[in-house]
Amino acid sequence: IQVAFSLLSQFMPFMYVTPFLLNVSGTWAESLHNCISPSAEMLSISNSNIQQQMAQNLEPSGDPKEAWIGLRRRLLNEEWYWLNRNPVVFTNWAANEPKGSMDGMCATVSLGPSGIFSWHSRSCCLSLQAIYYFLLLLE
Repeated sequence: IQVAFSLLSQFMPFMYVTPFLLNVSGTWAESLHNCISPSAEMLSISNSNIQQQMAQNLEPSGDPKEAWIGLRRRLLNEEWYWLNRNPVVFTNWAANEPKGSMDGMCATVSLGPSGIFSWHSRSCCLSLQAIYYFLLLLE
C-alpha cells in the first residue's frame, strides 16, 4: 500500500495534512508498515513549509526525544532520498550532521524541549516512534 501511494502521488495532486506522532516504536523499516491508514505515510520534510507545519503541530517534549522521518540513504551511492520521491533540496541537519554512513543510514527529527526540530542520521535499527501525515486527494 505504501508503494502504491508513493507511485500514485507522482501522478495525482495530493495535499499533506497535519503531521502526527504514532505511539508505536519500531525500527525505521518497521515504522514504514506501522501506518494506521493506507492514506498515511512517514513524514517527508521536502520543504520549509512542511518543516514549519511539523514544528507548529508537534509539541516539543522530553519523551520521545527523537522520531523517524521519511528520509534515508541509498545503499549504493549513499545519497539521501525522501519516501515521497521529492528531491532533497531543503535540509535542517543539526550541527555535525549527517554523520557518515557507518553511523546512520536513516534520519530522525529532534523533539526535545528546545523545539528546533533538527535532523540527525541514525542507525535504522534503533527502536523509535515515527512521524506520519495523511494524504488528501485534491480534486
